[in-house]
Amino acid sequence: MFSFDLDSNIKLQYDHGYSWFGDRDIKVKGWAIDNRGFSYEDKKLEEHFSGVNDVETLRKSIENLTGHFSVVIKLDEDWLAAVDRCRSFPLYYSVNDNHVCLSDSAFSIADSLNLKIDFENIAINEYLTTGYVLGNKTFFKEINQICAGDIVFCNNGNIQIFPYFRYLSDKQISLDLEETSTLFLSHLDKIFENLIKGLNGRKVVIPLSGGYDSRLIASMFRRHGYDNVLCYSFGKKGNPEMVTSEKVAEILNFPWLFFETTKEGVKGFAESKRFLKYIEFAANADSFYIIQDYFALKKMYEEKLIPRDSVFMPGHSGDTIGGSNFLGAIRGDETRDGIAEQIIKHKFNLRKISKYQQEIFKKSIISQLDKYNGNQFLWYDCWSMSESHPKLFVNATKVYDYFGYKFYLPLWDNSLLHLFVELPLEHKKLKKLYDFTLENKLFKPLGVSFDTSGKVREKKIRVILINWAKPLFKSLLSAKIRYRFFSDDPINGKIYTRELVKRMKRNGFKINYTGTNSVKAQWYIKFLENRKS
Repeated sequence: MFSFDLDSNIKLQYDHGYSWFGDRDIKVKGWAIDNRGFSYEDKKLEEHFSGVNDVETLRKSIENLTGHFSVVIKLDEDWLAAVDRCRSFPLYYSVNDNHVCLSDSAFSIADSLNLKIDFENIAINEYLTTGYVLGNKTFFKEINQICAGDIVFCNNGNIQIFPYFRYLSDKQISLDLEETSTLFLSHLDKIFENLIKGLNGRKVVIPLSGGYDSRLIASMFRRHGYDNVLCYSFGKKGNPEMVTSEKVAEILNFPWLFFETTKEGVKGFAESKRFLKYIEFAANADSFYIIQDYFALKKMYEEKLIPRDSVFMPGHSGDTIGGSNFLGAIRGDETRDGIAEQIIKHKFNLRKISKYQQEIFKKSIISQLDKYNGNQFLWYDCWSMSESHPKLFVNATKVYDYFGYKFYLPLWDNSLLHLFVELPLEHKKLKKLYDFTLENKLFKPLGVSFDTSGKVREKKIRVILINWAKPLFKSLLSAKIRYRFFSDDPINGKIYTRELVKRMKRNGFKINYTGTNSVKAQWYIKFLENRKS
C-alpha cells in the first residue's frame, strides 16, 4: 500500500524569488492572475486551489489562471500535482518499491533514493544535442518531470498524466489584418492593466534588447503610465543591441543600466560555489541554463542596485507566437515527417549527429507529433512551446529566481496564446500581424520605431537566407572555425565560454566546438560526472 504525506514524501527546497506556501494538504508557489484581473500569490493562491478534490476540479481551477505557478495537493493516500503552461517551477517525481517521492529538485530525489545517472542513456544524448531532455524524462531513469501544461495524478502508486494545455487549435479567426491587430492591442492593454494592479507599485526590471519583444513590454508600461521601471542591457560595450536598448529606454523616459561583460569580470566564475549551486538549481537534470544574465544579476544583487521585491519581465516567447518559425524554419505545408525533420534541423544542432542518431530522434519526435491534432501548421510551434521554450528560454528566468527576485512573462498570457493559436497562416508568415501591430500601433506613437519597414524586411530576408545557407556553411567550415571567426557575439559570450573550456581542459576533458551553447551543454555533463565521483 502506498502512502503519501506532504511532510515526509515531499521536499520542496527552492525558496528564492518565489517561495512555497501552504499547509499539510496543499503547497503552492507563484503569481497567477485570473480572467477577471485578480492576482493570486501565497495565501490567495493556496485558497484558489483549496476546493480541489480530483483531476477535473484541478483542471477547472487552472483553466482561468494565467501566469506562473506550481501546485501539489494531497488526497488521502493519493496526490495531484501540476505546473503552469510554461513549467516556470519544475516538479519531479519517482514512484517505485512502494515508495513515492515528489520534489522541485531531481537531485534531492536522487540523493534520498541513492539513484545514479547512466551517462550512456538517451537523455544525455538528447541534452548534448539540444540542451534539454525531451518529454517527461530526466537524466535519472527512475525520475520523471511534470511537463509544461500537465497534471499528474498518483493513485495508489499508479501515475496518470492529464495534459490541460497544448499550443494547438482546429479553429481559425476570420478577421482581416486591421481587425485582428486591434484585437491584439486590446489584449495587450488588458494584460498590462491587470499586471499593474498586481504589481502594487513594485519595480519592474526589463532586460531590454534591440528586438521587439522586450521593447513591447517597456512600451506597454509607458503607454499605461507605469513609471517604476528600470531597463538594462549587457555584453560588449557599444554592441548594436546595447545601442538600441539605451535609445529605447531614453525615449520612453525609463532609467537604464549597462553591465559590460569583461575578462576580468568573469575570471574564475566557473569555480565559485555560488555559480555551481546556480547550475544545479537551474539545469536540474533536464534543462538548459543561461549564463549571459548571470553577471548582471550578480552585480545588481551584490551592490543592491534594485529593491528585493523587484519583478523581472523579459520578452519570452513573443517572437514564436508571432510567427518567427515561419521565417525559414517551416513553410506551413509540411507533412508530419517533414515537421519532424525540420525540428531536428533547427533544434538538434548543438553537435553533429549521424544519420542513425537522426533516425532515432525522428522516431521520438514523431511519437510526440502523433498525439497532436488541429491545424498541422501549428505542430512545429506546439513542439517548440512544449519542449524548447519551457526547458531553454523560460528556464532562463532561473537566474532571476536564484538571486531572490520574482519574474513574470507577459507574452505567455493565456489571452495571447488563445489569439495567436487561432491566427490564419497568412497572419503568421513573416510575423505579419505581430510586427504590423507593434510597429504601427505601439512603437510609432511612442517614438521607438527606429526599424523602418525596409530595414525590417531586410532583416527578415537575411534570417531566411541564413537558414537556407546554414547546411552549406557547415559543410565547408569546421565548427571550431565557424565559432571563432564567424559567430556574432554581442553579449561577449565567448569570454565566459573560455572560462568553462579552461576548467574542462584542466580536468583532462576534450571539447567539441560548435558554439557557446554546445560548450555549456558539455560542461554541464562533465559537472555531473564530477558530482557523481
